[in-house]
Amino acid sequence: TPADDRFGRIDRALHFNGNAEVIVADSPALRWGGSQAFTAAIWVRNQEEGPVTGAVWQSVPETVGALDWNLAFDHGHASAEIARMHGGEFGDAVRLTSNATMRPGEWHHLALVSDGARAVLFFDGRVQVAAGLGLNRDARVADRVSLRFGKPARLSAWALNGDLDEARLWRRALGAAEIAALAS
Repeated sequence: TPADDRFGRIDRALHFNGNAEVIVADSPALRWGGSQAFTAAIWVRNQEEGPVTGAVWQSVPETVGALDWNLAFDHGHASAEIARMHGGEFGDAVRLTSNATMRPGEWHHLALVSDGARAVLFFDGRVQVAAGLGLNRDARVADRVSLRFGKPARLSAWALNGDLDEARLWRRALGAAEIAALAS
């Protein structure tokens, strides 16, 4: 359902009620490996009080060793993760966690940028933390991958209680100025 106080230019934010999810089905356009550059950016407004932890947008590869990534909350802080999927568990994951708090009821812009060698987490248009991809550079291209919004997994005990808007993916690493422009 549309959110009451929409942020995005297209004026159609999605509201998640703490149990909802949106799944984008597999497409060849969503598949890439660890050494390929990409950018994922989204607007998030959490409505839940307390130190929320959970992914709000993630890739779900169906291939062992394939690239897996997410944008998330980590105890109320903006975070992201890049990993190689190993039989349903993360292996050699690179977790990026910001010191910035995602305040409930406020819109925040999250972006994960990978140039194929390192990952950078942006929060409200500013670089927060960066790290090398390590072994994740070798992540395979998935045979199939879907995108999940709002609920990290079908049987997850937690799901977003809030709003998401303007989810965007690029098959290139956007620069800091481009991310800052998106966040303004």
